[in-house]
Formats: sequence, C-alpha cells, structure tokens
Amino acid sequence: MFLFFGFTGVIDVLYFYKVDIPPNLDYASAFLAFGIEGFLFGNHLHGRSHMDVMVHMYLFYVIIACVICVALEARYRENVTVALARTYFTFLQGTWFYQIGFILYPPGGMAHWDQENHDQMMIITMIFSWHCAVVAVIMFFFVLIVGKMVKRGSTGNDFVRNDIQYQKVGANGLNSGESSRPIISNSSTMRQTFDETSEDEV
Repeated sequence: MFLFFGFTGVIDVLYFYKVDIPPNLDYASAFLAFGIEGFLFGNHLHGRSHMDVMVHMYLFYVIIACVICVALEARYRENVTVALARTYFTFLQGTWFYQIGFILYPPGGMAHWDQENHDQMMIITMIFSWHCAVVAVIMFFFVLIVGKMVKRGSTGNDFVRNDIQYQKVGANGLNSGESSRPIISNSSTMRQTFDETSEDEV
C-alpha cells in the first residue's frame, strides 16, 4: 500500500522538476494507489470479529469513494466540487484510521470494546456518521476562510496566466522573424497591442 502511494509522490516530484514524462500520470498513479489500498483492505478480513470487519468495511467504502473521485477529477479538471469531494473522502479516511486504532487497540486505561456486541457495533456506526459530519463542517469552514482571503486580497488579473506565448499571424502564415510575446493581461495593454497591429498582420 505504501509502495503505490510512494509512486504518486515520485510522479509529483518529477512533474515539479519538469521532467519529460507523459501527462496525467499523477491521476493514474493516485487512482492505482487508492485502488490497491481498497483491494488490500477488502481482502484481509477473514477470521476477524464482527466489529473488526465492520470498521474495516466502513474504511473500504471511503477508499472506493476516493477511487471514484480521482477518476472523476481526471475527467472534470475544472470542477472544484470533484476536487473537494476527493479531499473530503481522503480527510475522512485519515480520521477513521485513527478511530479504528482506538477501537481495536485502545491505549492503556481505556475500556476495551466487546467486538461481538450488537449494541456497541451500533455505537460504532453512529461514531462513523459523526466523523462524516465533523469532516464536512471542518471543510466547510476552510472553504469559507480561503474564499474570503482570495476575494479580499486578490483581483481577477492575479489569476490570468502571463507565461503563455503567441506569435503574429500574417497573410502568409506565421512570421518567423517575429518574436513571441506574452498574452496580454489587462485592457490597456490590449488596446495598445491592437493599435500597433496592422490590418494585414491580423
């Protein structure tokens, strides 16, 4: 499991240093890592107690949700809801991992759960729903805070890319002698550029 998530880290580092590798490998590696994680957790439940199986199945459901979200995120790159959904289920997966540890291996001094008791298993189900709610509330407040910070400290021009290059196109195609210039990012520069461009060049 850690090996495949390690692959995703290596892919991210390679992209960061602009190594010439095929595009979209970050999504593919994340999809594979979550998929292998779900496969492993879904197939090591034999011979365990009912409570042990139940808490791991809840984790398995969250992992499958992560797999689905990664696939959707690869398809719908500009949809922030899909990205937030993957963040939500990854966050939930992490908090539930901690909860499983406290349920199955309680620290010294804490009472042990009766892993075959139906009433206690229902309490576990309720605790999982609390995790879902708390993670949703935490993410909601983070989204509000980040949204206010962006609106307060940024303008629309801050999000315009200025590293994209273009060339003038003449009647006979690209003018090879013309140097590339960055795409304009404000209206005044736009007017000046079009004023300097002749009709023939357009």
